[in-house]
Amino acid sequence: MTLPPAEQPGYVTLAAKSSRRILKTNLPIRFAPRGISKPRNKVKVLVIMRNPKDSAVSYYHFSRKLRPLLGMGEPPAWEEYARAFVGGQNSYGDFCDHVLGWWQMRDDPHFLFLKYEDMKKVWFSLKIKCSL
Repeated sequence: MTLPPAEQPGYVTLAAKSSRRILKTNLPIRFAPRGISKPRNKVKVLVIMRNPKDSAVSYYHFSRKLRPLLGMGEPPAWEEYARAFVGGQNSYGDFCDHVLGWWQMRDDPHFLFLKYEDMKKVWFSLKIKCSL
């Protein structure tokens, strides 16, 4: 997989690809391309949801590694970070708003919601379920 040149919008590259495409995003649904946020035809959207506590811990460790590379100094202590995460004050926005944005699509047949923790336990059967 290659990234498009920075001066070329990603949707131009995506539109030029063959019909079977995979797009992975961490964006809130309000920023997702229209073909994902309002799917039609044969579009299938997998939404992988994760336990909020696990998400907070994972993001904290990611942030601890990334901040020095970006010259942002020392990350906050876990306690301070956890308060900010619960209060919706992290750099990617409110976790609950993000999850609820996608969750509103749960009754749309184009969407399949999976729990990350379940995927780790039963990968093979989920792989079959996703291909249907």
